[in-house]
Amino acid sequence: MLDYIISRISGKNYSDFIREEVFLPLGMTRAAVKIGRGHETHHAIRYGVDGLPIPFYDFDHRGASAAYCSAHDLIRFGMFHLKNHLLDQKVILSDETIDEMQRPTVDVNENTGYGVGWEISKEAEYTIVSHDGGMGGVATQLVLVPSENLAVVVLCNARQYALTLLIVKKILSLMLPGYGPINADEDKEKLTPTKFEPSCMLAGKWSGFIHTYEEDITFNLAIKDSGDIHVKMGDQLTTLLNETRFIDGYLKGSFSCDIGTLDANRFPYHLHLDLKQRDNVLNGSVISISLPGRRVGNALSHWAELVKVD
Repeated sequence: MLDYIISRISGKNYSDFIREEVFLPLGMTRAAVKIGRGHETHHAIRYGVDGLPIPFYDFDHRGASAAYCSAHDLIRFGMFHLKNHLLDQKVILSDETIDEMQRPTVDVNENTGYGVGWEISKEAEYTIVSHDGGMGGVATQLVLVPSENLAVVVLCNARQYALTLLIVKKILSLMLPGYGPINADEDKEKLTPTKFEPSCMLAGKWSGFIHTYEEDITFNLAIKDSGDIHVKMGDQLTTLLNETRFIDGYLKGSFSCDIGTLDANRFPYHLHLDLKQRDNVLNGSVISISLPGRRVGNALSHWAELVKVD
């Protein structure tokens, strides 16, 4: 929505606006929204979980994706937000605005909030300002520690989010007194999914609908005390929810069914749940993530809402 608003108000397409008003003033000459002209040879090939190259893919939501940048230029971006104004950088935001962007306005959990484009968390005695990214064949981390004037960038051309996060933590443990050494075994244990154990408020039967542009599809979940979740969509066979987890009030997992739209059914896909529990209501997204060659996923989201019936 913001890239559309920016285009309408500025009279420029979003890619040109960001290049002229953000990247070039900050001296980010190897940064672009979409592959910029002359940047083709600098584009890293993306790889899938099977180690094979992913065919090139693009996006129609450039304001939320499709930004390409070198690690060097992303560090320059981070330095600007640390208020290290380099001689060849223009001040496109005041220091007061930068501070305001890094002020949490929404609580994510006990130690983490969200400002304007930044996640703000407390780790040891440090305030960490960060944003990550991930898509098929992509995992990125930009981490700032304002009190220490430190910026860390990790870019990976495979979807190895846990690896990029581990590298960031190892760098911070070396650079920040008191941050603490990273124990590889402990970190691996933290990244290993724990067994899903539903609370008494979550366990039971839930019934509702998935809303698509074609129709509303009946949708039922049976959440067992054992942690198994049986999924029934329309008149299709009952299936199990896989990779089940409950994080920050959201029930997440994946399953195989037919969402019934031409857009989703162009490619094989899995459906992913991302449902927020609000007392006796579960609502949120059922996302169809395409699997061409099981190496890349592009997503289409559908709204779902269920109420607890037993």
